[in-house]
Amino acid sequence: MDTGTSVADTAKYSLAFPSAVVGMGCLRDHDNDATTDKIAGCIGYELTKDLDFDTDGDGATYTVSSAGVVTGDAGDAYYNGGKGWKPIGARTNQFTATFYGNGKTISNLFIKDITMSMALVGLFGAVGGGQIERLGVQDVNVTGGDAACGLVGYNWGIISASYATGSVTGSDIQDGFAGGLAGDNLGTVSDSYFIGSVTGARVGGLAGRNDGIISAS
Repeated sequence: MDTGTSVADTAKYSLAFPSAVVGMGCLRDHDNDATTDKIAGCIGYELTKDLDFDTDGDGATYTVSSAGVVTGDAGDAYYNGGKGWKPIGARTNQFTATFYGNGKTISNLFIKDITMSMALVGLFGAVGGGQIERLGVQDVNVTGGDAACGLVGYNWGIISASYATGSVTGSDIQDGFAGGLAGDNLGTVSDSYFIGSVTGARVGGLAGRNDGIISAS
C-alpha cells in the first residue's frame, strides 16, 4: 500500500481485503502526525485465526520412548523427518518484517534439531529489526540448538505483548542458550511472559541470555 492519508488508505485496504476482521491492518499513525496518519513502513504479516501444529488431530505432535527419546508425530504435516517445524529466519536470512498475532494462538509447536550446534530453534529462528506483536505460542516442545526457545531463537528486533507456554530444552554445550520466550535477546521484549520449563547449559525463564531490554514482563 502507498503512503497517504488514512481515508485514502482505508479505501485501498478495504478493496484489497474485503473480508478483513475489524481491528486488523496497519492503518495507524507511524509519524505522529494526526493530520496525515501515514502508514509508512507497514510491511508484514497478520495471523487471522488460531493454528494448531497437531495437523492430524490425534492429540499429539511428538512421542517420548521409554528411554526418553523424543520423536515427532509422522502423521503431522510438519513432521520433517522427526525435526518438526523449520524455524522462520536464520542467522544469514533474518526475519525483518512485522508479525501481528492479533491475540491469536499457535498451539503444539514441535521442534527437535540437534544436528547443528549453531541451530536457532523456535517458531522464529532469528528476528533482525523485525517485530512480533500480540502472539501466543501454546504447549511448545522444543529441543536442540545453541539458541532454543518457544518464540524467537535470536532476537535483534522487538517482541511485545506475546507469550509462550510449554517445554524448552537447549543444548548442553557451554555457549548454548535456552529461554522460554527468546534464546538470546539483543533486542527488546516488553509486556510478555513464559510459563513452563527450561533446561540446558545457560537458561532463563524469558531469555537464556539478555543483552537487550526486557520490561513489564
